[in-house]
Amino acid sequence: MFFAAKVSLQRLHVLTCSSCWPLSLGLLASLLLSPLVGATLSQHVARPLRDLIRGVEALRRGDPSVCVEIRSRDELEELANSLQTLVEGMRERDQLREALVRHLSASVVQKILAPSGVVHLGGEYVTATIMFADFRGFTSQCQGMSPMAAVNTLNEYFSLIVDVILQYQGTLDKFLGDGLMVVFGAPVAQADHAQRALRCALHIQGVLEHLNRRRTAEGKVHLQLGIGLHSGQVVAGQIGSQRRLEYTVIGSEVNRAFRIQSLAGPGEVLVSEQCYALAGDMALPAESLGPTPLRGFREPLVLYRIQHRLARAA
Repeated sequence: MFFAAKVSLQRLHVLTCSSCWPLSLGLLASLLLSPLVGATLSQHVARPLRDLIRGVEALRRGDPSVCVEIRSRDELEELANSLQTLVEGMRERDQLREALVRHLSASVVQKILAPSGVVHLGGEYVTATIMFADFRGFTSQCQGMSPMAAVNTLNEYFSLIVDVILQYQGTLDKFLGDGLMVVFGAPVAQADHAQRALRCALHIQGVLEHLNRRRTAEGKVHLQLGIGLHSGQVVAGQIGSQRRLEYTVIGSEVNRAFRIQSLAGPGEVLVSEQCYALAGDMALPAESLGPTPLRGFREPLVLYRIQHRLARAA
């Protein structure tokens, strides 16, 4: 006990020594300021961590609107930059999805954007069914209408048609003035592409009949489509330049489909023998037109006119 008291007195003497006052004050100041410094350092680390957690949670939810910015010049900043790169990738992916959905069905877009993407950027041979559709007498029907009224009329019809096309998972290849081109079986293979195309064509004609009845009752002009379908081997792929690419299909079978469409009358659906055979399980009532010459081709093609009104009744 005496020894401990002696040591304590010696320490007190050291602390009260005039030469040790600066050291003593420094120790005292550090003791007093350490909680404040600790809180500041904790806040400096905690805030970036909270921002990172918020970014990760947004990424998990699939929310591409979050923005994580950390300027700490350490590993936290590197981690935040990596996270922001992932968020930017999600944002670009969503923009791509929105662009693709304008041409493809949602299920086809999902397959294209999957990690194991099934779309070949180069050309490839595929068996598909091509559908061409064109409004008959559009120019004469719209005489006397303003350009804006004519465009609005087309858009009203096209809005319904495109909805039906996407319902049957067709690929809207392109608009052709007052017509359009649709592909079934590419870019994603469909074993029943001919059946899908034929059902889609019949559905479109049915929808337009309903629309035309309403427009006629309202005193507006009504339009009718001529539709042609053909199945065969085509080359599918990206066509264009490095600045602008377009997915499409080309080949003689595409040209045949276009020629078939040109022979279809208002409200008619004409299909080639190849397409009709592939869709044979549908057992649709049809009228055989026999071997029919197609402009630009030496060999005629057997065509069928589908009785779509009877098909819907069946």
